Amino acid sequence: MNKVGELLKKQGPMLSGDLARLYERTYGVSNEAARKAISRATAPVKKLYKIKFDKNQIFYYLDSQFMGSQYVTSLLRAIETHSKVVYTYIQAFISQSGVVSKELLPSFVSAPIGKVKGHRRHEDVLAKLIDAQIIRDSGEDTYSISPMFHEAINARRSRGLEIAKNVITRDFNSWARGVNLVSYEQGKCLFEIPNFGQFQWAFTAPSYVQPLYSYESKKPGFVVADVFFGKTATPESIKFFLQKIQVLRSYKNIQPFLPVLLVDKVDREALQLLKESKVMVAVLNNMFSDKYTELLNDLVNVFSNATAILANDPGQIHDLFKAVEKSEGRYNNLAGDLFELLVGSYYARVGCQYLKSQEEVIDYETGKKKEIDLLVVKDGKCIIVECKAQKAKLSGEYVRKWLNENIPVIRKCLLAREHYSKMEFQLWSVSGFDDEALTLLKKAEENTKYSVLYYDKEQMISVAKDKGDQYFVDIMKKHFMIK
Repeated sequence: MNKVGELLKKQGPMLSGDLARLYERTYGVSNEAARKAISRATAPVKKLYKIKFDKNQIFYYLDSQFMGSQYVTSLLRAIETHSKVVYTYIQAFISQSGVVSKELLPSFVSAPIGKVKGHRRHEDVLAKLIDAQIIRDSGEDTYSISPMFHEAINARRSRGLEIAKNVITRDFNSWARGVNLVSYEQGKCLFEIPNFGQFQWAFTAPSYVQPLYSYESKKPGFVVADVFFGKTATPESIKFFLQKIQVLRSYKNIQPFLPVLLVDKVDREALQLLKESKVMVAVLNNMFSDKYTELLNDLVNVFSNATAILANDPGQIHDLFKAVEKSEGRYNNLAGDLFELLVGSYYARVGCQYLKSQEEVIDYETGKKKEIDLLVVKDGKCIIVECKAQKAKLSGEYVRKWLNENIPVIRKCLLAREHYSKMEFQLWSVSGFDDEALTLLKKAEENTKYSVLYYDKEQMISVAKDKGDQYFVDIMKKHFMIK
């Protein structure tokens, strides 16, 4: 093994700057000679070019060390110290229990989505992290971090956190409109992909209040906000927000903007850092109430433990709906986010042998992954339930994909795992179906290999009445019958 390899074997993987200094001390050569020796090192020495570090450093390791504990520990330390943008990606996945929706990830990191001189775009940073096997592409709607870099991966908790964060931004929008801070109809919340200054945020809205509004140019300024929820905010966890603000302030020509960080809990050091950065800190308990964050934490808990709760205590789902009813207009549209769990509570109440929420299946021959909203076994039948609570009618395009792409993969995976004599695929859509979707679904009813059933909200209520589930009926009428 060459001299560089011997050092890596003894000391572990490290950045080129540290390796050059170690080589210099060990072999008594100049720093220039050390750097040349390192650059010429061959196998088994490896170089990680995919991640950009300060001062053009390169991460060195031995082939045998790749993805081992020493490799991961050293790489994380190097990223934290010398790759500040990449570090916000690591923190984003840690704060989100290891999983992040593809469309939301740019809101939780500090890489721009557009062109900013001297800064790599989000899509470029993400591609490099996937190549480096730090982030994994699920092939569907989410990315996850490699378990080597974060062990506590919980996709269900991640989903609950994203829903809670979306609720927070919607309620912040309502508050800001109520005090005339932002334009009434132009605020964009988390799931609406709010952009400003080539970055994606959790919330943006134009403001016509001075000093944000310019009488000279007749243009509004902007309120931009990010959200951190589910853990106590620390200096490390809020770097993504502060780095975006720092870049915006470097622009020569940009509309005036008010930066806001929405947080549940924040430690003293992080709070001091935010104050020094001259940003608005909106602590949710102060803005709303203690009960506000209690309900959101209950929401996250229910999503985190949905399968166990549906099996053992489905009443918790109904308690959440009751809390929403008493919320005086807060938790905007949360009922729609809870619809899948409501359907799960229906099956728990009418009785079934098996019930699981958010089941993922993988076709190992093709690598395709699909997520099942609810997997139910009842009366010897395997029922796969897809739940949609969007405002618009379900389109023919969506139904075609569900019938031709999702069902074949799910059915193949379930049959390979356990043989079911009867299999039924159900589509529950609160807003119903457009004409093309109905045509496709009616044709699918003729399938002889498995059953296809579909329900709009009136049909759901009728089915629940027949089964004697008055809880489901009452909740549907209170929360989903407004046209």
